[in-house]
Amino acid sequence: MKEHKLPIPKEILLALAIIGFLLVIICTFLKITNKDFSENYSQLGIGIALLFQIVPWFVVLIDLIRNQIKNKIMWFVGMFAFGSLTVILYLINREKHLRLYKRFETI
Repeated sequence: MKEHKLPIPKEILLALAIIGFLLVIICTFLKITNKDFSENYSQLGIGIALLFQIVPWFVVLIDLIRNQIKNKIMWFVGMFAFGSLTVILYLINREKHLRLYKRFETI
């Protein structure tokens, strides 16, 4: 089966996912520890972080649907359970998983 390429370069998607993940962690921590920040900017920061995360999430979801990848259900469940952590891991290991499926396909 033909391998489909990502519509956005992997490096850009990975950067967006990592920045979004770090922004969520930082803004959530600041909201918990600092009342002044939480009243003014935490919701805005978390909203911006989620916008950074949603683009790579949908691109990876579409990529999982279009390509033949071993353990596809595991990736779907991981994306819904752990969000951008799974997206980051998938983007880092994407080529390896595509090659792994091709190798099993020829056996």
